[in-house]
Amino acid sequence: MKLGSRTGNRALVVYLRTFSAVEDSESTAVGVGGADSSRAGIVVGKRQISKATTRNNVKRRLRHLIADRIGALPSGSRMVVRALGPTAERSSAELGALLDQMIARVLRQEERRAHIAATEPTKEGEANG
Repeated sequence: MKLGSRTGNRALVVYLRTFSAVEDSESTAVGVGGADSSRAGIVVGKRQISKATTRNNVKRRLRHLIADRIGALPSGSRMVVRALGPTAERSSAELGALLDQMIARVLRQEERRAHIAATEPTKEGEANG
Protein backbone atom coordinates (compact mmCIF):
# COMPACT_ATOMS: atom_id res chain seq x y z
CA MET A 1 0.00 0.00 0.00
CA LYS A 2 1.38 3.37 -0.97
CA LEU A 3 -0.60 5.36 1.58
CA GLY A 4 -1.61 4.57 5.13
CA SER A 5 0.24 3.08 8.07
CA ARG A 6 2.45 0.05 8.49
CA THR A 7 3.71 -1.87 11.47
CA GLY A 8 5.33 -5.23 11.89
CA ASN A 9 7.53 -7.66 13.72
CA ARG A 10 9.40 -10.83 12.79
CA ALA A 11 6.24 -12.79 11.96
CA LEU A 12 3.67 -10.31 10.58
CA VAL A 13 3.52 -6.94 8.83
CA VAL A 14 0.17 -5.13 8.87
CA TYR A 15 -0.69 -2.30 6.48
CA LEU A 16 -3.82 -0.19 7.08
CA ARG A 17 -5.45 2.59 5.10
CA THR A 18 -8.54 4.35 6.36
CA PHE A 19 -10.61 6.63 4.19
CA SER A 20 -12.41 9.82 5.08
CA ALA A 21 -15.93 10.39 3.76
CA VAL A 22 -14.57 12.56 0.91
CA GLU A 23 -11.89 10.05 -0.10
CA ASP A 24 -14.38 7.20 0.15
CA SER A 25 -16.91 8.91 -2.14
CA GLU A 26 -14.18 9.60 -4.70
CA SER A 27 -12.91 6.02 -4.60
CA THR A 28 -13.67 3.98 -7.68
CA ALA A 29 -12.77 0.64 -6.11
CA VAL A 30 -15.87 -0.30 -4.16
CA GLY A 31 -15.73 -3.94 -3.21
CA VAL A 32 -18.26 -6.51 -2.17
CA GLY A 33 -20.43 -5.19 0.62
CA GLY A 34 -20.34 -1.56 -0.47
CA ALA A 35 -18.15 1.38 0.44
CA ASP A 36 -18.79 1.05 4.18
CA SER A 37 -17.38 -2.45 4.57
CA SER A 38 -13.78 -2.98 5.59
CA ARG A 39 -11.67 -5.28 3.47
CA ALA A 40 -8.54 -7.30 4.18
CA GLY A 41 -5.97 -9.14 2.14
CA ILE A 42 -3.34 -11.71 3.01
CA VAL A 43 0.09 -12.03 1.43
CA VAL A 44 2.25 -15.10 2.03
CA GLY A 45 5.34 -15.03 -0.14
CA LYS A 46 6.99 -18.05 -1.69
CA ARG A 47 10.41 -16.84 -0.61
CA GLN A 48 9.22 -16.45 2.98
CA ILE A 49 7.47 -19.84 3.26
CA SER A 50 8.64 -22.22 0.55
CA LYS A 51 6.24 -25.17 0.86
CA ALA A 52 2.84 -24.57 -0.76
CA THR A 53 0.96 -26.62 1.84
CA THR A 54 2.50 -24.58 4.66
CA ARG A 55 1.69 -21.30 2.84
CA ASN A 56 -1.92 -22.36 2.37
CA ASN A 57 -2.18 -23.43 6.01
CA VAL A 58 -0.87 -20.02 7.13
CA LYS A 59 -3.31 -18.22 4.80
CA ARG A 60 -6.21 -20.31 6.09
CA ARG A 61 -5.36 -19.59 9.73
CA LEU A 62 -4.85 -15.87 9.08
CA ARG A 63 -8.11 -15.64 7.11
CA HIS A 64 -9.99 -17.11 10.06
CA LEU A 65 -8.28 -14.77 12.55
CA ILE A 66 -8.84 -11.69 10.38
CA ALA A 67 -12.53 -12.52 9.88
CA ASP A 68 -13.01 -12.34 13.66
CA ARG A 69 -11.25 -8.97 13.89
CA ILE A 70 -12.34 -7.07 10.78
CA GLY A 71 -15.32 -5.56 12.61
CA ALA A 72 -12.91 -3.64 14.87
CA LEU A 73 -11.54 -1.70 11.91
CA PRO A 74 -12.95 1.70 10.96
CA SER A 75 -15.67 1.58 8.35
CA GLY A 76 -14.35 1.40 4.80
CA SER A 77 -10.74 0.70 5.77
CA ARG A 78 -8.38 -1.54 3.83
CA MET A 79 -5.90 -3.85 5.58
CA VAL A 80 -3.18 -6.11 4.21
CA VAL A 81 -1.46 -8.70 6.39
CA ARG A 82 1.89 -9.99 5.14
CA ALA A 83 3.14 -13.20 6.71
CA LEU A 84 6.87 -13.70 7.15
CA GLY A 85 8.82 -16.93 7.69
CA PRO A 86 8.33 -17.38 11.47
CA THR A 87 4.54 -17.22 11.04
CA ALA A 88 4.44 -20.88 10.02
CA GLU A 89 5.92 -21.95 13.36
CA ARG A 90 3.40 -20.03 15.49
CA SER A 91 0.20 -21.48 16.87
CA SER A 92 -3.15 -19.92 16.01
CA ALA A 93 -3.43 -18.50 19.52
CA GLU A 94 -0.01 -16.85 19.20
CA LEU A 95 -0.91 -15.51 15.75
CA GLY A 96 -4.18 -14.13 17.13
CA ALA A 97 -2.37 -12.31 19.93
CA LEU A 98 0.22 -10.96 17.47
CA LEU A 99 -2.48 -9.84 15.06
CA ASP A 100 -4.37 -8.05 17.86
CA GLN A 101 -1.17 -6.29 18.87
CA MET A 102 -0.33 -5.26 15.30
CA ILE A 103 -3.87 -4.04 14.56
CA ALA A 104 -3.94 -1.94 17.74
CA ARG A 105 -0.56 -0.43 16.88
CA VAL A 106 -1.44 0.36 13.26
CA LEU A 107 -4.79 1.89 14.33
CA ARG A 108 -2.93 4.23 16.71
CA GLN A 109 -0.56 5.21 13.89
CA GLU A 110 -3.46 5.82 11.52
CA GLU A 111 -5.28 7.97 14.12
CA ARG A 112 -2.12 10.00 14.63
CA ARG A 113 -1.72 10.43 10.85
CA ALA A 114 -5.34 11.55 10.48
CA HIS A 115 -5.00 14.00 13.38
CA ILE A 116 -1.87 15.56 11.90
CA ALA A 117 -3.52 15.85 8.48
CA ALA A 118 -6.57 17.52 10.04
CA THR A 119 -4.52 20.08 11.98
CA GLU A 120 -2.20 21.08 9.12
CA PRO A 121 -3.21 24.36 7.48
CA THR A 122 -4.38 24.05 3.91
CA LYS A 123 -2.66 25.89 1.07
CA GLU A 124 -5.81 27.93 0.51
CA GLY A 125 -5.82 28.98 4.17
CA GLU A 126 -2.19 30.08 3.97
CA ALA A 127 -2.86 32.17 0.84
CA ASN A 128 -5.90 33.88 2.40
CA GLY A 129 -4.51 34.43 5.82
